Amino acid sequence: MQTDGPLTVTERSDKPIITPEFEYESHGVEDARIVKIDDLYYLTYTAYDGVNAQGALAVSTDLKDFEKCGIIVPPVTYVEFLYLLESAERVNKTYYCNHKFYYKESNIEKKILLWDKNVVFFPKRINGKLCFLHRIRPGIQITTINDLHELTKDFWRNYCMNLKKYILMDPLYKHESRYIGGGCPPIETEDGL
Repeated sequence: MQTDGPLTVTERSDKPIITPEFEYESHGVEDARIVKIDDLYYLTYTAYDGVNAQGALAVSTDLKDFEKCGIIVPPVTYVEFLYLLESAERVNKTYYCNHKFYYKESNIEKKILLWDKNVVFFPKRINGKLCFLHRIRPGIQITTINDLHELTKDFWRNYCMNLKKYILMDPLYKHESRYIGGGCPPIETEDGL
């Protein structure tokens, strides 16, 4: 897509930038957000496999060809997440009360992974690190890494065991009672990002 200013599209592609290719996104790729960091575009999206919705990443140098990097959020089941939280400093009780969302009578045997959506990178490195927001229900958390290879199962297990220190915001008001999530990528102002 090419634009002439922020409101006029002058050229548009006939095909989508990304489409489902892998089992983890077999039922959809949705909720995309994109930022440019250094010389690379980071396109985050929710990959949905019909049961699990998780944050995924694709990267590009030219906004035409994207290389999928896969799921970048915790590869843990909801049950494992609760177990990890038991080792952690207590968090908002609603982190423990989502079992009705995850387990319905008809799918109790399915491997239900922790849903983690709304992944959005900050548009520049902060103190040399990549930073992104994401949402483990019900709040918004932050993750900082040197590079994507750090996002291992061990990294995420440790992260969940220390979840309280990564929570930026939890629901406070009645209209936020179930969960909140990040929106568009942050922008830099005179006061910072």
